[in-house]
Amino acid sequence: MFVVAERESAQSGSLYLVQLLFCLFAEDVQLLPNAVFSKMVAAGVRNPARFDRDATELLTAMNTGGSAFVLCAVVYAVSI
Repeated sequence: MFVVAERESAQSGSLYLVQLLFCLFAEDVQLLPNAVFSKMVAAGVRNPARFDRDATELLTAMNTGGSAFVLCAVVYAVSI
């Protein structure tokens, strides 16, 4: 049972890293505006909980086609 949980945890972590890597690509090809992901990472160095919250919101918006993250992107573009 422990091996299964460990494998699922590794798969979950791998998926998260792939999603973050895609965000870097999306920023490079201007799918994410105003270097918003880089600014999220920089802010996350100072406040890791904020990065976790914002990354979850961004990835959810990207997955569902939601636009809620646009407001956060504007805040990052202005505040950093």
